[in-house]
Amino acid sequence: MSVGNSPEVFRVYSVEQADRITLISSNQFPPKLKTIILSCISAPKVAHMNHNQELVADEPFAYQAREYVRRSIIGKRVVFIHDDKIEALHRESGRLLLNEHEDIGVSLACKGMCTVVHKKGLGKYQELLLEAQTQAKKQEHGIFSPDASTYVRNVQAHPPADAAALFSLHKEKQIRVLVERVLSGSSILCMILESNQLIVVHFSGIFVPPLKDSAPDSIAHKAKFHTEVNLLHRTVTLVLEDVLQQKQFLGSVVSGKNVFSEELLSHGYAKISNSLNKTSFGEKLIAAEKKAQRECLGVWDDVALAGIDRERSVSQSDTKKEFDALIIQVISGDTVILLRDCKTTKVTIANVRASRSYKKVMHGDGMESEIVYDYYTWEGREFLRKLVIGKTVRVKVDYTRSNTGPDGEVHVYATIKLKEDGQNVGAMLVSMGLASARVSLRNNAENVDLLRACEQKARKAKIGLHNPGAILEDHSVLELSKLSDKRAKHFLGLLRGKSLTGGTRLSAYVESVLSPTHFKLYVEKIKAFMNFKIAGIVTHQETHDKDAGIATDDAFMFALCNIQGHDVDIEVQGIDKYGNFVGSIFLYDENYAVILMQNGLAKLSEMFKGKYEDLVREAEKLSMKSRNLVPQIAAQSGNAGGEESCMGLVPSSDIFPVMLTEIESAHLFYVCTLDSQTLTKRDMVEQKLELYEEDHRLYNSVKANEIVLARYSLDSRWYRAIVKKICLDECDVRFIDYGNGERRTAVDLRKMVDDALLQETPALACEGRLAFIQCIPEQFEQEAEFLFREYCSVPSLFARTEYILNGTRYFSIFSEPGKESASEYLLREGFAILDHDLYELKCASLRKRLQDHSAIEKAARADGNGIWQYRSPSAMSF
Repeated sequence: MSVGNSPEVFRVYSVEQADRITLISSNQFPPKLKTIILSCISAPKVAHMNHNQELVADEPFAYQAREYVRRSIIGKRVVFIHDDKIEALHRESGRLLLNEHEDIGVSLACKGMCTVVHKKGLGKYQELLLEAQTQAKKQEHGIFSPDASTYVRNVQAHPPADAAALFSLHKEKQIRVLVERVLSGSSILCMILESNQLIVVHFSGIFVPPLKDSAPDSIAHKAKFHTEVNLLHRTVTLVLEDVLQQKQFLGSVVSGKNVFSEELLSHGYAKISNSLNKTSFGEKLIAAEKKAQRECLGVWDDVALAGIDRERSVSQSDTKKEFDALIIQVISGDTVILLRDCKTTKVTIANVRASRSYKKVMHGDGMESEIVYDYYTWEGREFLRKLVIGKTVRVKVDYTRSNTGPDGEVHVYATIKLKEDGQNVGAMLVSMGLASARVSLRNNAENVDLLRACEQKARKAKIGLHNPGAILEDHSVLELSKLSDKRAKHFLGLLRGKSLTGGTRLSAYVESVLSPTHFKLYVEKIKAFMNFKIAGIVTHQETHDKDAGIATDDAFMFALCNIQGHDVDIEVQGIDKYGNFVGSIFLYDENYAVILMQNGLAKLSEMFKGKYEDLVREAEKLSMKSRNLVPQIAAQSGNAGGEESCMGLVPSSDIFPVMLTEIESAHLFYVCTLDSQTLTKRDMVEQKLELYEEDHRLYNSVKANEIVLARYSLDSRWYRAIVKKICLDECDVRFIDYGNGERRTAVDLRKMVDDALLQETPALACEGRLAFIQCIPEQFEQEAEFLFREYCSVPSLFARTEYILNGTRYFSIFSEPGKESASEYLLREGFAILDHDLYELKCASLRKRLQDHSAIEKAARADGNGIWQYRSPSAMSF
């Protein structure tokens, strides 16, 4: 036995008995659970079913003991110290610490809610427990009290004797229940606290796939886990809505205006059922299901493209399954990856089958291996890559197929045509003899006759696959992407050529993008795949710098759209300690590092010294200059200058009129000030812009984070804007003088004109956040946003700047000066959490406001408003 093992941190998943607790390491599915027994104590047992399915009554003080432990630790972080393993029960025994110092076993002993059991090897700990038990006996606490036998509940077993009478008593009323067991994702066994009656409740209006015969990673198990994480051994509010056969009930677990069934539907763990008419939350449930359908979540993941139903052909009249997309990767001679609306989807060309035959051969004990492709496997893939990569195509979905099992992946089959000339990609592959036409008995594309005609032509001409006499050689490719730095040195000389610093350019293509500056390449000279990093530049992800100002997601998306799958030239200059080759990449003879710099997607690394250093540094300077108008807050009345201290304290208490031009969530919005100084500047800017209304020059080389002129859709006038994201031939812009955003095409963009007023006037709108509160768990964000929008739906709004952190300004928003602020309103309704980290700011007036907000939050918690009624605060952050 080892005493005092290294402590482990868990969260409490459930409390079966006062001394038997289940812990969970994280909220990831599948869950990693550990059931433990508290060392050296034995607590009285609560009512439970025995092996004969008979209800065994509570032992004295069992319910009080379990309730004390449950209320203290359910959903909270605890420290577990392992003492022993009970082999017969497959469980561990040990000590449980709350807040790293409060021992749960000792606390139970002090309250007389357990007896101490002798155990070898735990002398000091056992003495501590015995001392606590002696004190409890002296003071007649708990089970040692003279009337201990009276502390027993009269638990009423399920099913109730008269279910109809019970339903009539509680119909459509909010009752408090304790969830004793989760039977499935949509059914629970719970106890009505008022009467100690056990009942089975099925959630109204929804259906979750049954657990029976479902795979361990199925939606049914995910739904059950989600319900357990949120409800198991929690006290919740229940509304009974109908009585069923076998004396079970339909009902809804509610929290204020929210219902838990909405949570299951919004994650795709459930579907709307026929019992929808039994609940008053029907509209909420329908909206939640539609949200899951749009986002292709859970049970709806088989409609990942264009709303296609599982296993059905698309009808002739169903024209909504056609769309444009960008080809960003070629998987094989008949399968590609599409990018549409900044989301990727794998699509196979309908009724076309290319060779996919290859084998992998390991070379000795080294990390390199060899992939041997069948001749037409490689040729078909290369033909398709060179034909479509980086091009916009027209996609018409013909049918889908899915793997067996409830969570099988859905494969999309479609007809793909080049947008530029309308050529059918599948027909071209079949005509070249690089693929064959496959006709299905059930699902076929509209152009299947064309494919068969192309195949007949190829057969007659004995082209490609149809030439039985062709002498073919397999295509062997070395796999060098897992080399050590020592092994990589053997290939360095071959790749670098005669020059020690590089300079010999090699032809390659980008097989895949691993990060914005890290790629897997195929190098023709050595016929090998290898990992390659661009020298001298880094992105936000690689610097781990949250304030670097470089958008890694944008940089990664830029690489997917512009370089993945493309032919490039490379210069190898060295290797890093991980065995990656390092150097420069040239896309259409232009240094890719310079391209990233020009688009504001990378910055120079601190140690960069190399052949192209001057060129890259110049690109970085130009990029910084083009971003000098990134929105900054305009000077407010009573707060001129805007240069606050490093802690972000704002000394002014002035309230000024504002307009919230766009609300993205309850915590993020865009503010436009309405003071006379700002309005005057806006008028000057707009008058200047009118002078350039007749300038019809288009701007086709737009870059991320660049300040441009963009046409607003509602009035067709031009305004200053910043480019936030580029996707295909569209980009997302935000108008820097108003704060609202739109998606615009190239015809709606112009380069910023060379005008001093337009270039030097700072942005007149800014991003803002609500002061004193922090983000709440995702499942409550929609309700919080609704309340915030409702608060702001008044003719006039006012603001006070409270503080600035990490360059973001935090405001108190008022519907009327002197009235309750939006932050206070959300705290009172229970849909916000106080930001306690602000107590570190050394400002008396700020601390006073923070204390006022804290009092409002405490009142909301005491009243069980919003999230505080839904579940315990500790569980919310889980």
